[in-house]
Amino acid sequence: MPSPSLQLKPTLATRIQKDPILNTLAPIYPLVQLPLNWTWQQTRDAKPALFRAILIAASSDRDPAFFKLMFRNTGMYVTEEVSIKGNKSLDLIQALLVLSTWYCPMEEFQKLKFSHYANLAGSMMLDLRSSNDERYWIPSVKDFVLRYGPWVDGCIRVLEVAPNACLNDRRLIEWTKLQTIAEECMSAAGLDNESNVCLADDGVRRVLKYGIERAILWKHQISPEILHEPMMMHYHMVLISLNEPAFYDAHDMQDFRPPYRLRPLPLAKGFDDPGSIVIANSLAQCVSSAQTVINTFLGIPTETLRVMPVIVYTRITYAAVTLIKFDVSARMPQSVACMLDDIHSGPKLYA
Repeated sequence: MPSPSLQLKPTLATRIQKDPILNTLAPIYPLVQLPLNWTWQQTRDAKPALFRAILIAASSDRDPAFFKLMFRNTGMYVTEEVSIKGNKSLDLIQALLVLSTWYCPMEEFQKLKFSHYANLAGSMMLDLRSSNDERYWIPSVKDFVLRYGPWVDGCIRVLEVAPNACLNDRRLIEWTKLQTIAEECMSAAGLDNESNVCLADDGVRRVLKYGIERAILWKHQISPEILHEPMMMHYHMVLISLNEPAFYDAHDMQDFRPPYRLRPLPLAKGFDDPGSIVIANSLAQCVSSAQTVINTFLGIPTETLRVMPVIVYTRITYAAVTLIKFDVSARMPQSVACMLDDIHSGPKLYA
């Protein structure tokens, strides 16, 4: 299969010449960092796969037809390099990560492949663990293939002491730490295997409480220049995930997975139940964080929203689902959700 030819339109060439990956895209999701003095021609020659991926991301808000065509062609090009030719390189890993982040949504839900390219990158990383260029191991920590391990701490230390580390590197470090907190806590509570989790279980409550405290401490310690809107949305999505089991008495756990069915179950708990206050606090935090996610999204300039990764819109959707679930629960007689206003000591919320 021949590689697709790249005939750049003047407007796209000009935009890439102005380093969109450095000024616009990289701060949003700091997956790759190119030398400041590279032109788009140098990027194309040194990293052909990454160049194609950057071209896709840069065209997502300017030329939708070109974006869709190039995403398909680049997906074919990278798949040929990896699966047919058996090539392995940091260029391909970086391209796969950018493709996974600035993903072109399919028209049918069943054809979505959010994690497909990240899985390919993760598999390739396992084969290149001996590489000295460790900075690009970190973005796939969130991926199924590469779970968190002690080696991640080593990668973080490499970036922390790097003399040429930039703001995006520091942002990647902190983002990885936040995701690590979420993964460790959700795994310990059993939330990562889709098993039923009961908030009435004292052990589960302690694990989730500890995870929430760690996430809050992370936010308090992070520098304001590092914490931007996508990271703030991720932080509140972590809080939603750790407080979400409060809904499980009123909904089946599978209702929180696509296609997000709305079918409330009867609630037996009331305020004579000692766990009701815990559930009420968790529900209130879910609602507060969901509202913050939506408000943060609405505060982002339109031109920036046009180049936001698909995951940002996925989180907005999930925040809306959370609010709908709360509304459904609140309509059930004797539910903890509908009695939140009657709590004499208001729920404790975290900023």
